[in-house]
Amino acid sequence: ENRVVQIAACAFLKNFSVSMYRVREAIIRAGGVRELSHLLVVWMADSEVLEAACCAMHNLATAASCWQEARHLSVIHQVFRILDEHPGSVDLQVAAFALLWNLSISVDIVADLLHVGAMEYIASALDRFRNTSSVLAPVVGLLRNLLAPPDQGLLAAQLCMDMVGYRKILDIFWSHGIVDAPMSRLFSKVTNDSGKSKEIEEDSTLLIEQILAAMSNIAKLPKDRNNFFGKLVEELVTNNELKKLRTLMESHAESPMVQYQGFGFISYLLIGRKRLKVHFLGFGEHVAEMSRRHAGTPVSDTG
Repeated sequence: ENRVVQIAACAFLKNFSVSMYRVREAIIRAGGVRELSHLLVVWMADSEVLEAACCAMHNLATAASCWQEARHLSVIHQVFRILDEHPGSVDLQVAAFALLWNLSISVDIVADLLHVGAMEYIASALDRFRNTSSVLAPVVGLLRNLLAPPDQGLLAAQLCMDMVGYRKILDIFWSHGIVDAPMSRLFSKVTNDSGKSKEIEEDSTLLIEQILAAMSNIAKLPKDRNNFFGKLVEELVTNNELKKLRTLMESHAESPMVQYQGFGFISYLLIGRKRLKVHFLGFGEHVAEMSRRHAGTPVSDTG
C-alpha cells in the first residue's frame, strides 16, 4: 500500500533486469509481469507508480515469455487506459509507449495491437505531442514495429494511411530533423545550463532514426494494389523533399544509426526508379565519408 515502496521496487526490477536475458526470464518466472500488471490496475491514479511499473516491464518485454504473460494479463488494455487517464503526463506517456514498443517485437502482439485500436493512439499522440520528441520517438518506434511483419504490416499501412497519413509523419520528420544551424547552436547554449540540451538532441535523433526505419518497412511490404510505398515516394517527389532528405542525412552525420537507416531507405527509393538518381548527384562524397567515419558499424556495409 506504500507508493514509495512500490516505486523503489519497480526501480530495482528495472535496473536488475537490464543486465542479462536469463535474469529477465527468472523475474518473469517468479511472477514479475503479473505483479507489475497488478500495479497498473490498482495504482491507476498515481502517475509516478505507473511510470515506474511501465519502465520495469519495458525491460522485461524483450523476453519471449513476457509476451505470453502480457497477452494473458491484458497488459495492452491496461496501457491504453493509462494513456487515456493521464494524457498530460509526458513522462508517463513516454514510458507507456516505450512499453508498447518493446512488446510489439512479438508478431502476435502486433496483431493484437492493430485489432484493438493502437493506430488511433498513435495518431492522437502524433497530434498532441508533435513538438515533443521524447514522446514521438517511442510512438514512431511502435509504428515501425507494426509495419514490420509482412501480413500485419499491410493492415498497419492501410490503417496508417487512413488515420495518420504520410504528410503528418513527413512534417514531423522535417521539423525535428532539419534545424537551422545558427539557431541550433543558440538553443544548445540556452539549454545547456538546465542539462536538457543533450537529452533533446538524443530524443530527436532517435525519432529521426525511427521514422527512417518505419519508411523502410513500408518499402519492404509485399506489393499489392494499394501501392503503399509508391504513394510515399510520390509524396516526397511531389513536394520536392528529396533534397531535404539529403540535407537531413548530412546534418546527422554523427549518428551511425541515422546514416544506416537513411542509406537503407535511399536504396529502396532508387531501386527501379532511375529518374530519382538525379536528386542524389554528388551524394557519394557523403556516403564515402560516413563509411570512413563509422567504420566497424553497419554503415560501412550499407554505404
